[in-house]
Amino acid sequence: MTKEEEQGKEHLKNNPIILITGANGLVGSRFCELAVPDYKSLFSTDIEDFNINNKEAIKRWVKKEKPEVLINFAALTDVNEIEKERPEGEKSKAFVVNAVGPRNLAEVCRENKIFLIHISTDFVFPGIVSNIGPYSEDAQTAQGSEEISWYGWTKLMGEKAIQEIGGDFAIVRISYLFALHLKNLILPVAFFIGMTRANFIQCLLINRLPQPLLMNLPRFLKRFRKIGFLVSIMLPVKN
Repeated sequence: MTKEEEQGKEHLKNNPIILITGANGLVGSRFCELAVPDYKSLFSTDIEDFNINNKEAIKRWVKKEKPEVLINFAALTDVNEIEKERPEGEKSKAFVVNAVGPRNLAEVCRENKIFLIHISTDFVFPGIVSNIGPYSEDAQTAQGSEEISWYGWTKLMGEKAIQEIGGDFAIVRISYLFALHLKNLILPVAFFIGMTRANFIQCLLINRLPQPLLMNLPRFLKRFRKIGFLVSIMLPVKN
């Protein structure tokens, strides 16, 4: 890494111009709320004014705000509804948003030397008995759509698109996040209530229970609000 690249990296860790997509969602909105005190140059958008499937719109926003970091929270995440779209394949709405959208962002970010932080999910892992998690960043992901949910597959295809395009990026996989709102408490509560006795016993035997993470916890706030720790792993473009 050159001296110029190191200086640029240090700048991004301390005072970056940040553009947020999907800012009205559960995770995106919480991040924006937490990040405001730390990052003065932060611009939040959602689908109403920033559609990640419209490449020209992305370019216009980039030209207007000149971001140095773009964080993509935009995604379709209703796992059960998305599963109904599986027969539609790559034409499904979820695939377009979760896979094609990130590709568009990656292309524009690379062209403009913007550090892309893409929010993904642990649903990209098949969760087989031989590897039930927790997972390292280089753990084997699903090899075919039949191994995981359609939601997980579309998110995995988004990850692969970003990796294929290259540039400076980080992919962050999160799981079981919820906030202190009735609507958002339903999922983790329903998950545990819906577990069968056999599943629960199996989880105990393998010492692995899913751990929903409350987004008000200090450990979440301390880490998730900081861009610096992600930028610190950024690598220069190699081609």
